[in-house]
Parts: sequence; C-alpha cells; structure tokens
Amino acid sequence: MKRVFCSDDQTAIGIVCGLLSQARIETRVLNESTASVLGSVPFFVALPEVHVLHDEDEPRARTIIAQFESGVVRDALPNQPWICPRCGETIEGQFTDCWKCSPKDTAPDG
Repeated sequence: MKRVFCSDDQTAIGIVCGLLSQARIETRVLNESTASVLGSVPFFVALPEVHVLHDEDEPRARTIIAQFESGVVRDALPNQPWICPRCGETIEGQFTDCWKCSPKDTAPDG
C-alpha cells in the first residue's frame, strides 16, 4: 500500500478517490477523521491520505492525480462536463469557471 495524495480538503480527497476508482485503482483513505486532533499533533501526521492498495498502481495513480491538480483533464475535454477541483461541483463543458466557487461580481447594480 502506497500513499499517493494527502490534503486537508475532504472534497479533494473524495474527488481523487473517485477518479482513481474510475480508473479501477483500489484505494483506502487513512486519517479520515483526524481533524479533531489538528493542533495537538503536527499537521502532516493528521492529514487525510489516499493510499493505493496495490503498489503497481502507484505510477498510474500519480499521473491521474497530477492531471487533476493541473486541470489538464478539464482542458483536454472542453465540451465534456468537468469537476471543479476546489469544490467538487460538476460543471457543464462549455464553462471554464465554476459557478459555485469562482469569484463573484461584487459591483453594485445600477
């Protein structure tokens, strides 16, 4: 079993697990419920971690994760729905920004 990803963002953990599952890579999440101890132990000890169960899947998993983090997958398929890496919302392919977490226009009406 090899660690391939860690984050304090539970949404990112879920997205990575979903992407790896779609690629038929078996995973396990460790430290999933350790947020309550953050501050009592070093953060790098308590962050949720995604592990691949089979060591031979590590290189492929790392490639998928790198594509997720860079947005390459979204950019390669502009007409396909994509998942926002920040909030996990599914966005229609014609849009380049997430409607849920992109900066909002704060100018007053009128």
